[in-house]
Amino acid sequence: MKGSLSGIEPYNSPLPRECSTAHPFYIKTKFSRGGGDQVTTGIISGTPGTQNGKISWNTKGVSSGEYYYVCSPHASFGMGGTIIIE
Repeated sequence: MKGSLSGIEPYNSPLPRECSTAHPFYIKTKFSRGGGDQVTTGIISGTPGTQNGKISWNTKGVSSGEYYYVCSPHASFGMGGTIIIE
C-alpha cells in the first residue's frame, strides 16, 4: 500500500487494514524494517509499534520533507506509504 499525503496537520491514521492484526506500525524517517528510524519531532498520540488502534502525528514544527508510515515486518514488501510535509 503506497500513498502520499501533503501538508497534513495533524496526520491521523487508523492503521491500514494490512497492519491492523499483529503487525507493528510506525511513523518513520526512513522506509525500514524494525522499530528504528522513528520520527522524533512533532507529537505522536497512540503507541508506535501498536498492532491495532490509531496513531496520530501532530506535525506542527516538523521540518518539511518525506516521512513514512510502515508496517515494520513487511517494509521489504512495500507495506506502508509516504507522508509529505510541506
